[in-house]
Amino acid sequence: MMKKYSLLIFFLLFSALHAQEQREISLTWTGLLDVKSGKKVYKVPHFDRNYMCYVPGSNTLTFETRFEAPGLLDNASLAITNISYEDMSVQELGDINTATIPSEIKPVLNSVNARGQWLGILTLSPLIKQGNVYRKVKSFRYTYKVSANRARSANAVTAVSNSVLSSGAWFKFYVTKSGVYRLSRAFLSSLGFDVNVDPRTIRIYGNGGRMLPMLNSTPYPMDLAENAIKFVGEEDGRFDSGDYILFYAEGVFGWSAENSTHNNLYADRSYYYVTAGSGAGKRMQTLVEPTGASAQQVNTFDAYDFHEEDRVNIGHIGRKWHGEAFNIENEQTFDFILTDADASVPGKITVRAAAISSSGSNMAVSAGGGASGTLTFNGLADLQEGYENTSIGAFTPSGNSLAVKLTYNNGGVPSANAWLDFIAIEYKRRLRGTGGQYPFTYNTASSVLGAVSYTHLTLPTKA
Repeated sequence: MMKKYSLLIFFLLFSALHAQEQREISLTWTGLLDVKSGKKVYKVPHFDRNYMCYVPGSNTLTFETRFEAPGLLDNASLAITNISYEDMSVQELGDINTATIPSEIKPVLNSVNARGQWLGILTLSPLIKQGNVYRKVKSFRYTYKVSANRARSANAVTAVSNSVLSSGAWFKFYVTKSGVYRLSRAFLSSLGFDVNVDPRTIRIYGNGGRMLPMLNSTPYPMDLAENAIKFVGEEDGRFDSGDYILFYAEGVFGWSAENSTHNNLYADRSYYYVTAGSGAGKRMQTLVEPTGASAQQVNTFDAYDFHEEDRVNIGHIGRKWHGEAFNIENEQTFDFILTDADASVPGKITVRAAAISSSGSNMAVSAGGGASGTLTFNGLADLQEGYENTSIGAFTPSGNSLAVKLTYNNGGVPSANAWLDFIAIEYKRRLRGTGGQYPFTYNTASSVLGAVSYTHLTLPTKA
């Protein structure tokens, strides 16, 4: 009897994983709708707001629907049937860029895991062009299947019913820059923290100052994570005045490729939380160093510095900010400190800027007195808010500083303006301390087979 039940359960599960899901969609078109973007208003063919997605920059219209799914979807299983169209005139298209209207609906199915729940995302073009005739989608049917390989993977997500903050006494503090921080008995006491506790039970929690990932499917802590700390003097079970905590805190500055910025777009402080009790806290462990001969010895590292200020939002799109303007001061210089630079290796300089002008303009980049690149900006076409470009060039490290000069040429248009996004410099720096802590990175270390030996150079002897 048990075998029969097992076979039945397997059959039902197999059937559920391979069952074909089917849905019906009907679109109600209601003429042209005024859509405002910045200072401009666009006439857009309008249908149900739940499905409508309009992009002002490209002036395109897309259908999009999101729905709960039992697991990861088999994207290749998508089938669109029973499509109903209705012809429409060019006037009914309003400001839609007709050059972007495809000859078929081009459906795409994707699936994401949003905090433990699988979602299906179906996109397609609600407008098509067949010959000289424009047509709009009125209704259709779509079917799909759940992937057999990872249909139950969402069940592996650990749910959080209560945050760690739900019990105990918690006290917070903040940092702005990444680095190793020293927390004394006096500092914790100033927060209101009861320092008359067993220091071995003290814990620090925080997820750092990085931005949340844009995709919910990207792994990210569901709650505050406990940080490993070094507690000097906790062995006797007392928090004496000379005892202290060392831990690494992550600030709000650092390159985010996903957001193309060095700055946190949503916060200027990175908060951490301290508590005590409930057993021993998480402590740093001694790293076991690799044995054997070194495959490569390194006495330099890849230093990185940047300048980026968020002052204006020229495109009126919220998440994209720029800094210094060049309409009044068309030539501006930005100074960087070069610490113990290796002059034998060329440095790299990246400059990103944007401009608004009715005709072409450009920005020349000079680093250390030598030309390093040029950013070219096109004149604005209809419906464009601005034009952005990036220059990547080289410079020769010399001395302990670098002057980066940017010169904007408005092409004879007085109303033209340019804004700096950021300047980033990279150069080889000798692995030698200068009195304080400093992070170091060796970009090609991952490509070395075997152990890498880092040799810290001694400070020069004073005469």
